[in-house]
Amino acid sequence: MKNVKLKIGRLTSEFWISLVTALVGILITLGVITQDLGNKIIEIVALILGSLLTVGATSFYIWSRSRVKAQLLGASGGIATSGWQSSEFWMTIITSICSILVMLNIIGQEQANQLVQAVGSIASGIVAIVSIVVYIISRTKVKMATIVA
Repeated sequence: MKNVKLKIGRLTSEFWISLVTALVGILITLGVITQDLGNKIIEIVALILGSLLTVGATSFYIWSRSRVKAQLLGASGGIATSGWQSSEFWMTIITSICSILVMLNIIGQEQANQLVQAVGSIASGIVAIVSIVVYIISRTKVKMATIVA
């Protein structure tokens, strides 16, 4: 237990939820906002904080995974992309943004699902087109080298 490090209070989600709850409670007591509005504010802040924690944890996982892959591939002579360049990273960001928009009632769940599906399809199409173009360029270089030699 002596190697355990504690987080500083202001770095915890509990601190921020407690702070927002206390501030909203003061505003309700002073009559600045209603109880219903106060509850809605606390709910929105908690949802956003939860989404940010999820995005942060997932982004950290992707980043750390890409570093390990880079080390492994680097040792074998391969090339690895950094975490933010991976499709997993961007699909996580898009999915999380859609989740936040649904929680804030800006878009509906069905619209969010369609948006994520559309972005995934567009990304797949772009990857396919880029792959074909890279293949054509590499084959052209090989054939040109054969003709010149």
